Amino acid sequence: MRSPPLPHLREAVAGAPTHDARVVAAAGGELVALASLVDCGPAAGELAVLVEDRWQRRGLGLRIARLLLARACERGLRRVDCHVLADNVAALSLCRALGAAIPPARLGTVSAHVALDPCGGRLRRPLHVTERTLR
Repeated sequence: MRSPPLPHLREAVAGAPTHDARVVAAAGGELVALASLVDCGPAAGELAVLVEDRWQRRGLGLRIARLLLARACERGLRRVDCHVLADNVAALSLCRALGAAIPPARLGTVSAHVALDPCGGRLRRPLHVTERTLR
């Protein structure tokens, strides 16, 4: 992604605050990453992450995804899904780093599932999440 499409950005930041969560990352006054978590039903959510090309493979997508998974735990979600193109190696790697179960696929879309611990609102694997405001 060179930069987030403006309509997608508007939609992502205008979600319902009680059911959606968003994280944006900026550097030098420019948006470089965007992630969103949408509640999709009883105890389930969907995670989406976009990182600008120049900022990929630096761990930024993982950091903002972990931040949203922590929010999912706080809300009592038990599972978060990520839908990824089967040939998107970087996105599949991100899902694996989050602890997702990924079914094998060669074509089309893969639905990866991150299981969250319903007891105590914690991930089954510990996360190290930091949150700061980039100016």
